[in-house]
Amino acid sequence: MLILIFFLLFISPIVYLVIHRTLIISKGKDISTRELKTPTNLTLQIYVQKSSNMFNRGLFDSCIIVCQEGLSLFPGDYSLLNNMAVAMIKTGRFFEAKEHLVKTLAMDNSFVLAKNNLKWCYDEITAVERKIQKRTMECSTLNNKELYYELGQLYYSIGKFTESITAYRKALLRDSSDATIYNNIGVSYMFQHKRDSALYNFSKAATIDTANILYQNNIQWTKEP
Repeated sequence: MLILIFFLLFISPIVYLVIHRTLIISKGKDISTRELKTPTNLTLQIYVQKSSNMFNRGLFDSCIIVCQEGLSLFPGDYSLLNNMAVAMIKTGRFFEAKEHLVKTLAMDNSFVLAKNNLKWCYDEITAVERKIQKRTMECSTLNNKELYYELGQLYYSIGKFTESITAYRKALLRDSSDATIYNNIGVSYMFQHKRDSALYNFSKAATIDTANILYQNNIQWTKEP
């Protein structure tokens, strides 16, 4: 049992049910009280376990969705925040992962697993920054759509939305009929809280590719409070 706990704490980035129970017992009065007195604690454990199962199957987007559902019922739960952050790292959403891990450690700075995952996230961001430098040099010589598109994705993954939009726009200059690029520009604008600009680009994407439900959903996203 000690070997399993060591493995999950120091090797695995995901919080499993057994670890969740261990942490609950050792985290102090407030969390222990919640665990003992709240009748829905089993529901929380189910969400933690389900998100872990999704992660292990490589279903990272599903893992994120499960964690989001769990957090709507248990806002700020550190286990779900950690698991969601790890799934976001695996899907290249580094800036979001970093925010969730920083939030987790702000609640409990003794959470070693989250500390390790935050270091992993920073390492990935550093790797992306190196790749951005390389792609920028390649763009100056090759000057093609695919490189600018990848550059836009790289900037987006670390939360540099202005730079992401600039790169995507350069890709559009080489192919103005690509709905995906318009959609991605719209998503970057949404993270900048520029809903009108986001709506314009989502609408352009939906006009080009009328069958893609994602673009319609993103148009609705701009109208949510």
